Amino acid sequence: MNKPLLFVLVLVAFPVHAEIYKCMDANGRAAYQEMPCENTKLKQAGTVKRPASIPDGERERMSAVADKDRVNLAATLSARAKAIKAEQDAWNAAYERDLRERAVVSGERSAEADERSAQAAEINAGRLRR
Repeated sequence: MNKPLLFVLVLVAFPVHAEIYKCMDANGRAAYQEMPCENTKLKQAGTVKRPASIPDGERERMSAVADKDRVNLAATLSARAKAIKAEQDAWNAAYERDLRERAVVSGERSAEADERSAQAAEINAGRLRR
């Protein structure tokens, strides 16, 4: 049971090296794809390779941008969660009001039914006495 899982983990762990091919179409526009241009109707314009390493200044800039994005995302998610909570609270309050109104109406109808039953009982009692 563990061997297939180990096999899958080993396959996933291998790094993927993919080249990106830059090809030109008939109008001279660049197209980027994973397969060589000879396999398509596009002509070869070169290959684009991933840089071996990212310069330190660029790495710091990217890290700062990522941190800023995380903060913005956290703030956005927090604001959205608060909005959802407020909406849920409003729905719950409306539901509770509706339940109370229905209980009042039900009580009134029940009282009316009891009153009609009492009147019917009085009428029946009067008929029986005659």
